[in-house]
Amino acid sequence: MTLDAGALIAADRGDRVFLSRWSRVVAQGRLPSVSAAVVAQVWRRADHPRISRVLALCRVDGLDLNRAKEVGRVLAASGTKDVIDAEVVLGAIRRGDEVWGSDPDDIRRIAAAAGTPVQVVTL
Repeated sequence: MTLDAGALIAADRGDRVFLSRWSRVVAQGRLPSVSAAVVAQVWRRADHPRISRVLALCRVDGLDLNRAKEVGRVLAASGTKDVIDAEVVLGAIRRGDEVWGSDPDDIRRIAAAAGTPVQVVTL
């Protein structure tokens, strides 16, 4: 699965639904992914112990030039503006992941513009 900002915010709040789902995924040995830009979007204090525990079990993806161009093209095609949402969606499509987040409408619109639907787990 790919985590969007809503998932990390849920972790930070200690959201029971997120933590229950997260525990099941970790027990299955799955390796979640998160964009470094998503981390930057939610990291607002010197320390986020709950987010840090989640990130310790994630693969963190960066944005390179080719992916940045791909993000720009899908934003234009979708009529949306959120670079991070588009990066999350394209990463999830590449890996065949579901997206865990709190904004399913934009995620689905971006995925449709990319030509590949993604499953969204709303938190």
